[in-house]
Amino acid sequence: MLKDFARASRPVRVALNHAKSQREGLQPTKTDKTDIVAAMQRAELRAFMRTLPVGQRIATAMADSMMTEAVLDGSSPALSGLDERQVGELKDGYLQQKFGSRLAEISSLEEVFTEVNNAAYLVRKSLQEASGLPPISFEKVMGPLEVEADK
Repeated sequence: MLKDFARASRPVRVALNHAKSQREGLQPTKTDKTDIVAAMQRAELRAFMRTLPVGQRIATAMADSMMTEAVLDGSSPALSGLDERQVGELKDGYLQQKFGSRLAEISSLEEVFTEVNNAAYLVRKSLQEASGLPPISFEKVMGPLEVEADK
């Protein structure tokens, strides 16, 4: 019965992992590292950002796609005068602007499969309780069955 459940719940795990990899695949445009002139322009934009008052930096970066890409291309948030949180917000906004419909589609799929996964969790928990095994012992049995089913 546990093996059957592991096989039956596989599509949910696969779908959630697929959605996660799709989301992770949506990244800012990669810049050509061999284009020295473009690299200098991005460095100049980041230097300009550092001259702005702290409160204006994030707004300025969000208002201009070239500025956004220059900040996101930097190897460190400090190069633009923004902190990690601000760079994260900037990246999220950029990705939303660039991939909004795809992100909405992924979110919709994640929501549906998360609900199904929650239901599978309840069934799994019921199986653990019905087995009489403590949770750790049940994991030692069920974990390998799910790994095998996911191959």
